[in-house]
Amino acid sequence: MEPTHQQQKFWDAESAGDSGYPERFLAGARQERWLEQLQQVQRHGVRFHGEILELGGGSQLLSRWLAGQSGVRVTCTDISDQRMNDFNRHYGNIPENLVLQGDVNAERLAYADHAFDLIVGDAMLHHIENFRSALYEMRRCLKPGGAAVFIREPVMGHLDFFKRRLKPWLQRDWEAKYRAGLELNRYEYVKTYYQWKEEFYQAGWDAQCLPGWYYFRTGERWKSRLPGVFTCSVTWLLRPISAAR
Repeated sequence: MEPTHQQQKFWDAESAGDSGYPERFLAGARQERWLEQLQQVQRHGVRFHGEILELGGGSQLLSRWLAGQSGVRVTCTDISDQRMNDFNRHYGNIPENLVLQGDVNAERLAYADHAFDLIVGDAMLHHIENFRSALYEMRRCLKPGGAAVFIREPVMGHLDFFKRRLKPWLQRDWEAKYRAGLELNRYEYVKTYYQWKEEFYQAGWDAQCLPGWYYFRTGERWKSRLPGVFTCSVTWLLRPISAAR
């Protein structure tokens, strides 16, 4: 089985047979202020207008909020049909200006060049195996002057990066715990701040890292101001390099 299909089955299984999963998921999203994280980019000149694409949007949270704005048409996609259908049953209706598409791989987008004014995503970039391919595809599908916004993306701080190299000598059972963690999160490809920046740059994106002002804990807010040092989650605001200059 190809890696993409394996990942698809992994996400299918997360919500399958669990009728209470969507409500628990959305309750956590409200508590962590996901929509406010998306809205913060308006301070940086990003407009929610025209044709909008959400990638990895099985919960449809961002897409349904965006569909409530005037003058927009939203295409919400996810690699998992199961996840999309489970949340459809929770919502019970689909707005006229919202199109839902499952079985969509961000590495191979079946959309025309310059099809979207804005691309958004929630904690999905670090799940993409062939990340550079997806970045090229997103840039191809974006209209001139458009932008891409990805909230809640984890950044591994260099302190944790170096600690990981030391732990095998400091903790006897670290190797077993590490392998168990890899199995549980086997479709997470977390990067350091500078690895993220280099990937974006090499694929033709200018990347602005927005700190987590929305954290309730002061310590987490400060960590997100120093993502090169501390592990945290941030918002990435991306613009094609030619447009950013």
